[in-house]
Amino acid sequence: MAFVDTQPARINHGDTAGEWARFRIRSASQQLATLRELCRHDTPLVIGTPGGATLQVALWSVDDVNRRLHFKIDPDSQAMKDLSCEPELWAAAYVEDDKLQFALTRVKFGVDQGLQVLAADMPEHIYRLPRRQAVRVRRNDLDGPKARFAHPLAPEAVTTLKLLDVSSTGCALLSPLNGPLLSLGMLLKQVEVELDDDTILFCDLLVHHITAHSRRDRSARVGCAWQGMPVAAQERLREWIGRGRRRRDLLSLNLG
Repeated sequence: MAFVDTQPARINHGDTAGEWARFRIRSASQQLATLRELCRHDTPLVIGTPGGATLQVALWSVDDVNRRLHFKIDPDSQAMKDLSCEPELWAAAYVEDDKLQFALTRVKFGVDQGLQVLAADMPEHIYRLPRRQAVRVRRNDLDGPKARFAHPLAPEAVTTLKLLDVSSTGCALLSPLNGPLLSLGMLLKQVEVELDDDTILFCDLLVHHITAHSRRDRSARVGCAWQGMPVAAQERLREWIGRGRRRRDLLSLNLG
């Protein structure tokens, strides 16, 4: 039942007793509370089809009287034009270490209060899926792993961000409120990844998802996938992760 973090999983929501049933949020009140939380915190969502086009949106309103959801969308997005022809759409969001996903039915695109919106029925089922598929190493060091790169929109300046966690498939960057603007699908080129004083890697990073990290300072967790990492660097990364696993916990060590 593997699923791709950046795209909706292939779920047969009509199979009420299938392998996905154990991931459903059963309580109707809990489902409503979950949707309201997504709306209240302006959590980024991805709307799309499994393996197909996707569009980043935000949940604008939850109308529990008429049982409808409204999402703010980019009216100029090509993905929106592609998705408007799809017979079935899914929405996916990331909350802490879980992925939330639900089907969208009776979808309509239109304008509401001057905003381009997508409206759909409130979902019958919401799935909460454990997101982590790979061992991620975390450390408590104040001077922990970091990434340095030239932002695509400001290549003249060097940006340095702390790494929240690291795995064999990617990493998560901590982006503060006053940090550089990073968006879904952005490619960060020639990133210098400093895991420790003796382990420095170079590769590209592809931004896969962005979620809230701290409500207090409104920082964001930016999940990225390694791109174009040389074989030698992959070996060094695996060795570094192996050392982290042996140091403390098989699954993860808190980075703080």
